[in-house]
Amino acid sequence: MQNRNVIAGVALMLLVATLVTLSVSRRPSYIEIEGHVYERYEPTRDAPAGPIGGAKVSNDWDSATATTDSLGAFHLRIRRVAGDEWIKFTARAGERSACEQRLGSAKPAAVDIFLKDLQTGPGRCQPN
Repeated sequence: MQNRNVIAGVALMLLVATLVTLSVSRRPSYIEIEGHVYERYEPTRDAPAGPIGGAKVSNDWDSATATTDSLGAFHLRIRRVAGDEWIKFTARAGERSACEQRLGSAKPAAVDIFLKDLQTGPGRCQPN
């Protein structure tokens, strides 16, 4: 009888330990992405210029969209992307659009989209 209690106690402890480990190691299925939409990048100042307010920002991974504020800032909550998959963020303001691609979303960094890139021209996606 005492052996049964010991075995049941050990089994219960293993079950609890497994549940705690799974709940702690499980990553959330969504991630928060913040960024800005700018008119262009000024290489002489080494800084973005011309924030675009009212631009629509979307991604090709899920249906999440956002609209930039007067400072060109946006905030998206998207489904987590695997580290070996690409995600494309697209900004549209009137007739203009541009995009930026990045690999995975495990380590989110700011997404800055430039509607007019002097290096590659408007509308081309930039890998990050």
